[in-house]
Amino acid sequence: MFKFIKGGSKVGLRLQYGPDEGAEALQRNALGQITAEHKAEDGNTWYQFRFDEVFDYQRPQKETSIPEYIRVAEVLIRSRWVGYDVSSPEGTSVFVLVIPDKRKLAASPIRFSDFYFDAWAMVRPISRSQT
Repeated sequence: MFKFIKGGSKVGLRLQYGPDEGAEALQRNALGQITAEHKAEDGNTWYQFRFDEVFDYQRPQKETSIPEYIRVAEVLIRSRWVGYDVSSPEGTSVFVLVIPDKRKLAASPIRFSDFYFDAWAMVRPISRSQT
């Protein structure tokens, strides 16, 4: 089980996207920390990852050609690898869900369909002295 990393800790996570993964805004090394965990309706645990820096996320809408802009401070992540936790020292491949409306996190369990699947990424624990 993942131990939560609180704000004053020198330990955090680096979320790394590959060159072909994720929205353009997310194709960068992003620093942040886990702030909460959520059980999903399929039984999986998703971790709320809060970025150190907030950014704008552009998502095309299916109904129109007008893009939807979301201010992203957090995403949900979960390990793609069976038996690997998001805090594994060697790093772990994760699914990334964008949170369009934070109120959806209040549901118990959360529903996968309430969030936008963005990509896969790697997450690695880091010391804040490495940033």
